[in-house]
Amino acid sequence: MRLNDGNDEEAAAVPTHTKSGRRIPTDFERQAAAKRRALQILELQREEEEWQQAVKDTAATNAKNIAQSTLVQVGGLYAVSQACLLSIFVPQKCPAITACPADGCLSSPWFDYPADQPDGHLCSLKENVDWFNFTQRNKNVFLFNICTLIVMLAAQAYFWKREVWMINTLEEDNNVPYNNLQSELDGYPEYQEAVEVYNRGCFYFALSVAILIVVNFGMSTDFLINGDEVYNYNLGTRTVTGLLTNTMLVSTKVIGYLSYARLSYANNWSISMFTVVPLSYNRLDDSKKRRVVKTVADFPIDYGLDVGSGASSDKGAR
Repeated sequence: MRLNDGNDEEAAAVPTHTKSGRRIPTDFERQAAAKRRALQILELQREEEEWQQAVKDTAATNAKNIAQSTLVQVGGLYAVSQACLLSIFVPQKCPAITACPADGCLSSPWFDYPADQPDGHLCSLKENVDWFNFTQRNKNVFLFNICTLIVMLAAQAYFWKREVWMINTLEEDNNVPYNNLQSELDGYPEYQEAVEVYNRGCFYFALSVAILIVVNFGMSTDFLINGDEVYNYNLGTRTVTGLLTNTMLVSTKVIGYLSYARLSYANNWSISMFTVVPLSYNRLDDSKKRRVVKTVADFPIDYGLDVGSGASSDKGAR
């Protein structure tokens, strides 16, 4: 016969259910729930670390792409200058000189006047920019060359700004259609508006540049081939070749600008202006999408109890 030492009464005094009939978890169940909660916290931390690392990797890749695009733009500035400033960079004939100019003949070799020839000489760079000795028609052509260059540089700056925005905000994915971007941006009106604004600006910039390049070529050709009321600057095939070569340096680029800008503007796509082969940014970058960040509060403590069946079965047993 077992003696009653009072433990049975203490055990019986510990409640096993709440007043509503829900069973109170045991210490073992509480410990198991605490372990599950710790694992959930570790999983959340791991997911957050992976997300932050992915964002850093994307930022590094974007910075590399932006640097490449910037180098391409900077590298093309000389060709753009030659194509716009035709009255400066195209070989042309200047009239014969019989004495040193007023500022003397001791300027740097780059700007020295060349040896004189009876029928004129190849203009030096200094003569091509000597504003005070220009005729009125020469001044008009020179000013139009400058205006063309300014608009061209402004357009390229705008194209570069758009390219940087697309690199940082969008991405190219060969696994989805090239025109997938609009469906991606349905829930993001701020990005959709930005795409529309950039495309509109690029189209009108590209159109303006194309028109100015054609008019600039016509004005410069007429001036350098036919001359003005004072002198004929035509140096024969050297002048013609210079006109065609310098204009062709940028004509392919301008045609590409206009083609890609028209496609982007008409279809609301995001086509890069800096690639020979069309590259369409067709997805929103994952780092720009709205992200539901889960916390520990999103995971209720689970003791492994079936509230409905557990409560009723316990009640019945009692």
